[in-house]
Amino acid sequence: MMKYTPCRLFRASSACRTLAAPLVLRHRAFTLIELLTVIAIIGVLAAITIPVVGRVREKARAAQCTSNLRQLSTALLLYASENKQMIPAVYATNGDLKDSWCYVLWPYAGYSPEAMTKAWSQFSSAPNNSTDPANVFICPTTRTLKKSVPGYGSVVPNDNLFSYGLNSVSTDGSTWWMKKTSLASIDTPSRTSMVCESSYLLGDEYGYRSLYGLLPHQGAANFAFFDGHVQRLAKANIPDVATAAGRTFWQGR
Repeated sequence: MMKYTPCRLFRASSACRTLAAPLVLRHRAFTLIELLTVIAIIGVLAAITIPVVGRVREKARAAQCTSNLRQLSTALLLYASENKQMIPAVYATNGDLKDSWCYVLWPYAGYSPEAMTKAWSQFSSAPNNSTDPANVFICPTTRTLKKSVPGYGSVVPNDNLFSYGLNSVSTDGSTWWMKKTSLASIDTPSRTSMVCESSYLLGDEYGYRSLYGLLPHQGAANFAFFDGHVQRLAKANIPDVATAAGRTFWQGR
């Protein structure tokens, strides 16, 4: 026996047609205002996050630079222990890179002769810090900034194949950079700069504040001292040799 449902009895009924029709889900689209609001929120979050990430990365690079200088100061002191308590000259001759303190110090920094040969061949064909192979002689911030490293006066960033300059300390004669430094001549090792961030292999009083001093770490630079510790100094706190503090800082007296 056929059973009659309301829809069969009233086929023309709009209610029945509505009940019989398939359900259609309607999706509400975003309005232009809503989209603009989302974009604005993303922009605000990016403006907050990107600088924070940048600061974190720079902090890590500055820490690596500090580690580099600590290793270099250790290597210099190790060299001195085997060379009558003398650290090497900035240049043993007048300008030959292979007679520089960096080249002399390379094996004392823990690198093999093979690694040294490979690195120096790359240095000769890639004269800027942005492409040099990474090692303790190169600050990662200087590599990142490439040709726009903040510094003093008429400094030309990255003329140096490395990121650091050795303080020759000596004030004798016109070729002081060719003279070795005796550790015994440093009266105040904890207050005298040994190695600093520089666009030249030399990092002494004569040109640092006017020619080749670098300030890559948000207006500051790292310095390794003769007692082995490393300190970051803002530009305003780097002593001028014309002062008593400056003579101690640069000349060890």
